[in-house]
Amino acid sequence: MAPAKRNIVGLAGGAKKEAKTSIYFTPEEVDKLDDLAYEHKKRTGKRINRNAIVRYLVDHCNVEDLQNME
Repeated sequence: MAPAKRNIVGLAGGAKKEAKTSIYFTPEEVDKLDDLAYEHKKRTGKRINRNAIVRYLVDHCNVEDLQNME
């Protein structure tokens, strides 16, 4: 899947440095990400990858969203 385009600003020249991290998902979580990507493609006609989904979720999450975490 092609990477999603992001508007990132912050450093001189308009580019923001990205930090590499590793996240380990269960097979069920990977399936869920793939299902989300598939449904997004069906609804919009645009491809999206797992990284773009996780980045979107992090960008839009706030502390209230975490209140029901176990």
